[in-house]
Amino acid sequence: MQSKFWLILEWLILFIAFPLFVFSEWLHISRFVLFAPPILYALWHERNNLGYDGPIKPVGYSVGLRIILIISLIFSSAYWWLPKHFLHLPLHRPQLWIVIMLFYPFVSALPQEILYRQFYFRRYKILWPTPNLMITSNIASFALLHIVYDNWIAIFFTLIGGAFFTISYQRTQDLRWSWLEHSLYGLAIFTSGWGRFFYEPTG
Repeated sequence: MQSKFWLILEWLILFIAFPLFVFSEWLHISRFVLFAPPILYALWHERNNLGYDGPIKPVGYSVGLRIILIISLIFSSAYWWLPKHFLHLPLHRPQLWIVIMLFYPFVSALPQEILYRQFYFRRYKILWPTPNLMITSNIASFALLHIVYDNWIAIFFTLIGGAFFTISYQRTQDLRWSWLEHSLYGLAIFTSGWGRFFYEPTG
């Protein structure tokens, strides 16, 4: 078993130092390229644990109702607070919007969920003395990842969303639920108008 010292060092590099390094913009390279190493590292470690032969685990009506409520809040809040940007992508940049709708779940949401949920929970479980500390560290780390967008709205949204994704994964141990929620909320954000805070830094 790997020592706690090396696991702590690894955790600090992947989930603290790396987002701060990308945020510093010391290297003027696409974020997708910069975040490839930690994602590939997680994929390598989880290469034997990514297959799902059985049906997705049921979680009850509460999750479905939560998804409907959150998506409704995303659209209604964009309508009231971002009227000039409401539905901007589908109305004004439909080709880009279609590309995001098709690829976001697989290119962005899925790699993040593998790294921040499956890999994180399986690899760093021994570092946290209680499940609540484990969950809190995961939510905070996921929000820190989005510091690269350089605005508080991205941090706030991912704190809330990360809490839902983490709880879904912790309860089911099934990546498909957290991936589904992550994908649906992300697509709603980009469609509604909030997506402007998840592009380049807005200052």
